[in-house]
Parts: sequence; C-alpha cells; structure tokens
Amino acid sequence: MKNIWSRSTSFWLRVIYACPRYLGLAISIGNAVATSYIHIKYKVGLDTCQVLYSFHMISGATLLFLLEILLIFRLFALFGCKRSVGYLLLTLLGLKTVTIAILTGFSIRNIEVGDACLIEHISPTAVYISATELAFQTTIWSLTLYKYIRTHLEHGWQDIPLLSLVTWDGSWAFALLLVIYVVLLKDAISAFIPIPERTMRLRDICFPILVATLSFVTCRLVKNMCTFSPDPGDPESLGPLQTYETGTIQLTELHSMDDARY
Repeated sequence: MKNIWSRSTSFWLRVIYACPRYLGLAISIGNAVATSYIHIKYKVGLDTCQVLYSFHMISGATLLFLLEILLIFRLFALFGCKRSVGYLLLTLLGLKTVTIAILTGFSIRNIEVGDACLIEHISPTAVYISATELAFQTTIWSLTLYKYIRTHLEHGWQDIPLLSLVTWDGSWAFALLLVIYVVLLKDAISAFIPIPERTMRLRDICFPILVATLSFVTCRLVKNMCTFSPDPGDPESLGPLQTYETGTIQLTELHSMDDARY
C-alpha cells in the first residue's frame, strides 16, 4: 500500500488500482444484498432475475475491462509504444466489447430460471461470450510471450527482471482467466441438458469468485508494477540501469550485451 499511495506513484496508476479494488467490494456487497433478498422472497418474477443477471454481466464485464486495459497498456509499452500496435490492440478490444455486449443482450433475454432466480438453462449465446473472451485473452498472452522470446533471442537470454515480471504476471493472470472461461464454456455447452438443483445452487458462488479473482489479479499486477517504480528521492533505487518513462510505467531498454536496459 505504501508504494501505491506514495506521491511518486502516478495518479492514473492509483486510479487503476483503486477502481477494481473498491468497485469489486461494492459489487460484492450489492450482490450479497440482492441475492439475500431474492432467496428470502424465493418466488420472484423473470424481470427481477433478468435485472440480477444483467447486473452480474455488466459488473463482471466492467472489472474485466479494467484488467484488459492494464494488460493492453503493458503490452503496448513492451512493443515500444508503436502506434500500429496500440491501434491494433484498441481495435480488438473495441470489437470484443461490442460483440460481448450484443451477445449478453441475447443471453439475458433468453435465460430460463426457476425459483430464487436459479438458472435452469443457459442460453447457447453464452458459448460465444466465453469463446470470445478466451480468444482475446489468448491473443494478449501470446503477444506478450512472443515479445519475451524475441527479446531474449536478440540479446542472448540476459536476465531482464522487468520483462520477466510482465511475462510472468501476464501468464498467471491468463491461467486464472483460462480456468474461469473453460468452466463457463463447459456450462454453456450443456445449455440443453437439464441442470440438477444442487448444481444450480453451486452457481450462486460463481459470480463472487469471478469478482474476487478479477479484483485480485488487477490489483496484484499494479502492485507488482510499482516494485519497479523508483523513488525520486533515492537515486540508488534506479540501480545501474538507465530508464525512461512510458506513460505511467517506468521501463528500461536493451542496447547491447554489456549495456542492458529494457
């Protein structure tokens, strides 16, 4: 927390950290209140259930969007802030967001629920939602891995802590999201199979887990980035590397085997 809220930390980096942290908390509280009310009332109309699941979808998409913005920014910096890469990533993010919004509308409208808004059948469009998200995350991770391997091949596999951190963080974040979307795909593919009541009740915990995971991953990535942010009052914190700033991330760049800065 000291690194995040210190004066040397960029304002926008603090915003990126605070939004998923406190928004995730607010969403969890709101979901707990809404689901408690629905389970107490038990018999609720389809409109109420559609509002609940719309809240789930919009909230989850917002937290995921914040995480994707952070991943895109890091990837953009890794590629030397090339405009072509930035335009490509933003275009992919825009297309993905629009596609998900359209599919979510169809999915919520066609959802089938029972008592206490327990889902009985998932719309087949959920398959396309999960597949689209998974494809986008795979693209981000693949580009990060490509940059990691290419940089090491060009510079003799030197130890580049920042590059390793970005790649490692991106990999475990991708792994967590992969597990989530594989589970969602499995559920969506079984859309035409009747779901046992026990399984329906277990799905009540899926959304809180998703919110907690997205909030944790985004905050963890920001905090790890701050470990490479030098203290302006301590020149030795820069170490032997020469650095320059790209946006809010301090990077170093490789020049030769003897003079390494990424």
